[in-house]
Amino acid sequence: MAAPPELEAAAPPTASDLKASATADQVRLVWKGEEAATPGTWIVGYRVYRDGELIGTAYGLQFFDQRNDVGKCAYEVRSMSASGVLSDPVRIEVGS
Repeated sequence: MAAPPELEAAAPPTASDLKASATADQVRLVWKGEEAATPGTWIVGYRVYRDGELIGTAYGLQFFDQRNDVGKCAYEVRSMSASGVLSDPVRIEVGS
């Protein structure tokens, strides 16, 4: 049985408490996931963006960005529902 259209279009909860740690060749992002309050908006993954460009999908609460040069950049994480709807982003800047 399919969910009603209004539930299919509902955005999943936004990730929170995004933190980053960097070494010479990678950035580790960690965040908290929230429980879905609306049926049909459960989180199946997280889209990760660097400077506005999609760099991967995480299926847990962390992501490693392997890089040769960890300069200044901005990361965004968006929760993704089973129907592919994305949440609002949570953002953090890394580097100097």
